[in-house]
Amino acid sequence: MGTFELTNNTQFRKLNSKSLRELKELLNDYKLSYRNKLKLDERLQFGVEIEFDGFPMEMVNSFLYIVSPEWKVVPERSLAEGGEVVSPILHNNENSWEYLNEVCSFLSIAGAKDDELTGAHVHAGADMLGYNTRAWKNLGKLIMAYENIIFRFSSGEYNRLRDGIDLMAYPIALDLYYEYKYNSEYDSCLASVLYFLGIKEKFQSFNFKNVKMFDLESRVKKNTIEYRLPNGTFEPVIWQNNVNMFLHLLDACNRDLDEDYINKRINRLDEVYNYTGYDKIDEEGALNFVDQIFDNDLDKAYFLRQYYKDNKNVQLGEEFKLVKNFIK
Repeated sequence: MGTFELTNNTQFRKLNSKSLRELKELLNDYKLSYRNKLKLDERLQFGVEIEFDGFPMEMVNSFLYIVSPEWKVVPERSLAEGGEVVSPILHNNENSWEYLNEVCSFLSIAGAKDDELTGAHVHAGADMLGYNTRAWKNLGKLIMAYENIIFRFSSGEYNRLRDGIDLMAYPIALDLYYEYKYNSEYDSCLASVLYFLGIKEKFQSFNFKNVKMFDLESRVKKNTIEYRLPNGTFEPVIWQNNVNMFLHLLDACNRDLDEDYINKRINRLDEVYNYTGYDKIDEEGALNFVDQIFDNDLDKAYFLRQYYKDNKNVQLGEEFKLVKNFIK
């Protein structure tokens, strides 16, 4: 393997040991760049919420008013001095990515903090799954099978997830698993599947409280799935990578998945994971995950570089810190 291209779609999970070593060596020195566009449909809608600490909201509001009045700053009650920048509806085009870059650059240069108290949330239009019950069931299965992979990836350029993650974006794979295993009615219809996913709960790793599939009036205002896991960051490359993973994850739910492997992972949940090891490298799972949701080597490499970070497992009680820089 010499490079990563959008035109290639190598099945990483099928690499022999020699090719796998070459892949990891290449990833170890690989630097991620900010892209003008991602390999996603431009019609897809998403939004971001950028938490910041230790900086006056008024100054952020003044900057947004001048640069892009559609972006807003709102209070964030979990932060003593700070807030949350909320984007308008964004699309996969140069204009949206340019605005995101400008907002992140301002917060960073101005001296705001993206510390262990802050989060970075991504919203995606629930219309990506629509009324397709099978797609929503697939999302539940992907979360059950790969939540540990997504957790480690979501720590971004830091060694571990932020403090308070168990309160603000707690894992749900085991809860889903027990419903899936013991409740035969969970997938009888779309309403049952949404209830199974936790449509009344906000502080999950994936939040479905804003899904309004059966409330047509509310859907006009807000009908989104929220990815709450990521650490706070002002690094636009990390933001773009998080958005790219989330939208591809949802898009994959509309396709045929490797059901045998997914079910194998799901059936091991109560024996193996039990919410331990979410910071540990699960190489087999990561390679299978990128093959399931991405259709090109470049996106797979971007995900895996953020996933592997410095190739170290986090130790219990380890300090929250930046890892080896992997961004250009």
